[in-house]
Amino acid sequence: EIRSVRIKGCKEECKVEGRDERFCGWFDLTSYSPVTTSEPLSPPGLTSSVSYVHGLIDSISTSMKMDTRRIVLGGFSQGGALAIKAGLTYGGGELGGIVSVSGWIVDRDAVVVEGVQRNTKVLCTNGTADEIVDLGLAKESEKAIKRDRGEEGEQLKLNTFKYFQRKSHGPKKDEVKVVRRWIMDRFIAGNG
Repeated sequence: EIRSVRIKGCKEECKVEGRDERFCGWFDLTSYSPVTTSEPLSPPGLTSSVSYVHGLIDSISTSMKMDTRRIVLGGFSQGGALAIKAGLTYGGGELGGIVSVSGWIVDRDAVVVEGVQRNTKVLCTNGTADEIVDLGLAKESEKAIKRDRGEEGEQLKLNTFKYFQRKSHGPKKDEVKVVRRWIMDRFIAGNG
């Protein structure tokens, strides 16, 4: 049985540096439209958001008596960046997988992977002309995780990066199908 748990809303009101506007998000940004490689590696609000998600995973696995290998953590845009960071640093048990759609890796200088997540598979999808998350940032994220998960990660095919011809920030139908299939494969492969 597959159950979906959605977090409605956001953790906090965030801001874009140099702008008066505020938005619902997981952490503050210095640039927006597009978010680029100049974005800080550890933006304000990120640490508390990661702790919040770790607590949610603990709560779900305890209250639903669910093996963490049956949990796939995913997100869109900032949520995708958060899913990668929170997923790879979660120490309470191996996760079933991590998905980021139109996101990026925030700690590109040194991707931290908790020991129990050593073999956790990650899927990242991005648009080639996304107006919000720059393709250069997506490509730098790919290089960072492949570098820091090393040769073993490549041999085990732990990291999957797919780029789709789209200008919009949101995914198209073919991308959603790829993500859905990837998630289903995590469970068919025997993750719980």
